[in-house]
Amino acid sequence: MNEQIAVSDLKEIGVLYKGDIFEFACLILKVNHAKDEGTNSTSHHTVNGLFKDYAMVARLNSNQVLAVAIKHGLPLGAIVVSDREEYHLQ
Repeated sequence: MNEQIAVSDLKEIGVLYKGDIFEFACLILKVNHAKDEGTNSTSHHTVNGLFKDYAMVARLNSNQVLAVAIKHGLPLGAIVVSDREEYHLQ
């Protein structure tokens, strides 16, 4: 099983402002949950995928955004998971 990282671990990280990655991750978790509802599928985002998608949406250089993840010691291959009920958007 892949390593996991709790979405709350992203609260203090910022690319453009403190907490922007956390907010984006919560949105992605909500979208994945809605997309998977009623199916046998489970969508996941890795830290690497999350930061690259953030770069694309924010129109930033993906290498510079990934450098923020690396600077904070985040495992790029870890799956981002919800760790608290309030982060589940239903």
